[in-house]
Amino acid sequence: MKFKLLLICFLALIANISAQNLQLRSNLPYSPDVLSNIGGYKDSAGNEYALVGTEFGLSIVDVTDPDNPVIKITVNGINSIWREVKLQRRCLCNDRRRWRIADH
Repeated sequence: MKFKLLLICFLALIANISAQNLQLRSNLPYSPDVLSNIGGYKDSAGNEYALVGTEFGLSIVDVTDPDNPVIKITVNGINSIWREVKLQRRCLCNDRRRWRIADH
């Protein structure tokens, strides 16, 4: 019974994703890291970045080319499975630390 319920939920999820016009273009292996939150940023040159909260810190990924994402930098932080990534007035906030974002 549990398997049938799980299968129905999975199929409903797939139908919902396809209904929202989403397409998986690529992925990055973060194993064994646990991921907890994600944010986004677009710089003045039009480059797009994913701000990925991981178990061990923060990962900044260039997703300007969605078929070839590139991890630009990883910043170590407090070991935690709960990590919030926020942008506030051109400041990136993570683990009670703030970094000013400077576009070039």
